[in-house]
Amino acid sequence: MTTPLLSLVIPTKDRQKYVEQIAEAFVELKDARIKLVIHDNSEFALQSKCLNTTGVKYIHCDDQLSMHQNFAKAISYVDTPYLCVSGDDDFFYHYISQIVDYLER
Repeated sequence: MTTPLLSLVIPTKDRQKYVEQIAEAFVELKDARIKLVIHDNSEFALQSKCLNTTGVKYIHCDDQLSMHQNFAKAISYVDTPYLCVSGDDDFFYHYISQIVDYLER
């Protein structure tokens, strides 16, 4: 079993259509060295089959949080040596695996 090295962290609020697209793209990536951590501060939790996939950690918190607090809570779930924080409307590509290759070296 491969130990994840990189957590891709997405703090979000009320932008669930983007989060679902990111989760779907992550599932297609199929790189066990990368985890996806989504901290969702929306009023309602997102219901998507992609969120129940290995390597995806979805946390819903409907407390009133500032953007900074949401960001801090999101990174508190990271348990990998490296992390990358991304906006909820920023999409990553297959080359993220090449970045992990570099980190491993």
